[in-house]
Amino acid sequence: MHKKANAQEYSQALLKNACALEVKGELAAALTKYEEVVRLYPDTSDAKNAEQCAAAVKKMLAGG
Repeated sequence: MHKKANAQEYSQALLKNACALEVKGELAAALTKYEEVVRLYPDTSDAKNAEQCAAAVKKMLAGG
């Protein structure tokens, strides 16, 4: 249980960091962090959110 709580805390912190990078306009770095959330915590709601955010960032990077 303790390990799961830590994983959730880490995934949330990583997602928060990615969001902060996106807000600052550091899109490539944000995308990397979003993809890291998905890779490290695939079966979480944070991963689902990160996937959606990553898709939006990819669109922005492509000029859309």
